Amino acid sequence: MLGLGTSLSAAGAVSEVLPSDISGLALWYQNNVGVAVGQWDDSSGNSRHAVQGTASEQAAVSGGGLDFDGADPEDHYDIAESTGYINPGGTNAFTIAFVAKRDDNDDDHAIVGSNTGYLAFLNETNITYRSNAITQFTFAADTWAQDAQFLCTITKDTSGNFLFWKNGVSISPTASSNAPNTDATWSTIKLFGAKHSGESTGSFTWDGIIYEVVMYDTQLTGSNLADLNSYLTSKFGL
Repeated sequence: MLGLGTSLSAAGAVSEVLPSDISGLALWYQNNVGVAVGQWDDSSGNSRHAVQGTASEQAAVSGGGLDFDGADPEDHYDIAESTGYINPGGTNAFTIAFVAKRDDNDDDHAIVGSNTGYLAFLNETNITYRSNAITQFTFAADTWAQDAQFLCTITKDTSGNFLFWKNGVSISPTASSNAPNTDATWSTIKLFGAKHSGESTGSFTWDGIIYEVVMYDTQLTGSNLADLNSYLTSKFGL
């Protein structure tokens, strides 16, 4: 892996509004809280911990998050289902915000997924949402470039429309295909840091560090969305 990422000691003051103060919190992998190679605790209170008991399939702890090796397609974490899996498909709305760094420009990097769908970066300009039907969003060159820590926030509404923010600032794709997407095939988010588990090819294992992830089972808008972005940008100095 390249580097250890940004230390929180260099970041600014954290927003007064916490993710847990916003309604609809479904999952929260909080930086430097309950993170170990075998499990990253879910701070949302929903017990959707990211768990991996096999040493050869674990990421390394780095920068308060997890550092995945994209060269090892078996690296992944299973999301516990104590309170049921998050359903991102069909007409279900969601918001996901995560701070990460990519170590490779051209690999396929899934932030969450399962055998029936995923949300992934295919390269520095492409974000893909798949629920049988594949929706791709193309951004300007170097938008999601390697070796740069960034905050990516994505919302999906009940009509299958997506909106994007980078480091708290709204950005629009330069092109998209098959949007909106209300295909209901992807009904469970079971994996963190990959789209398939234990496969030699096609796992879309993340390559780089994931510092923090917050997910809601609703589309955040207005002050709630602004508060979430403010919390993460101030926390990580973005």
